[in-house]
Amino acid sequence: MYCWILIMYFVKFSGAANILFFNGLGEGSHYTVAAEIAKELVRRNHSVTFLISNAYKERSNDPIHSKLFKFEIFEHSLPLDRVIDRLAGMTEAAFEDRLFWYQIANSSKLLVESNQDCTDLLDNEQVMGRLKAAKFDLTFYDPLWPCSAILADIIAAPYVALSPTSFLAAHCRMYGGETNTAIIPELGSGLPLEMTFPQRLKNTMWAVFNDLMVHFFIDTPFKTLESVPEEQKKKGVKKIFEETSLWIINSDPIIDIPAALMPNMIYVSGMSTKPAEPLPKVSSSFNRRECHLKFVKVL
Repeated sequence: MYCWILIMYFVKFSGAANILFFNGLGEGSHYTVAAEIAKELVRRNHSVTFLISNAYKERSNDPIHSKLFKFEIFEHSLPLDRVIDRLAGMTEAAFEDRLFWYQIANSSKLLVESNQDCTDLLDNEQVMGRLKAAKFDLTFYDPLWPCSAILADIIAAPYVALSPTSFLAAHCRMYGGETNTAIIPELGSGLPLEMTFPQRLKNTMWAVFNDLMVHFFIDTPFKTLESVPEEQKKKGVKKIFEETSLWIINSDPIIDIPAALMPNMIYVSGMSTKPAEPLPKVSSSFNRRECHLKFVKVL
């Protein structure tokens, strides 16, 4: 409920708002989590447009989403199977808990190709012209793809970051927040919440390393990318992140890393959870047994 109150605030409660979603290229949970929020906005009579790439253009033919959303599709200059394989590799690495090392090992390739994706979008005069002419009231972007933040700043409407992943300490610092390396493990460190003194030193070094990665692979490259307008080059991705109105994190504070969040950061759990189904019927043989339930009160 708190999430919807904030979102409705940004669209000013002024009847139907025009809202843009640019959450990745249309792949995996980056799209499906955004679609869950978008469906609720449509149900509240708002107009929603999704920007995706032609690598995932089948989204626009989805029997449900095609009736709810408008779609803008930009084209890659890279072969589509190369784009799909790149994102499939990242997804596989994420599920095997080795995404950080995958990104380190493939950092040069990922940087070059993601920059090319951004160039393909920003240089597409027809798509960019329609997006600017649409006069969007609100933009949702994906913090894991900096180009979407750049586009949100170009659109010049209030923008919301929607993260399909759990809390990331490095992201918190990118948005202008602070993290305590003594109690908040860094992505890729593999450290527990309760760390020894040597582990805290290791975590601090990981934090410095992650911040360097953000500087060299997220903020700096887009300041030299020709397709990025001068205003966004001067501002930089990190500054755009810091000016984000609201950051929605797809997680739950009960199971996620306990951390002090800035006022514009909120956890919203269950966005990638399937609707509940009825429990299977319990067999009659089990019903005849005597069951004892014990409740433990956690203080």
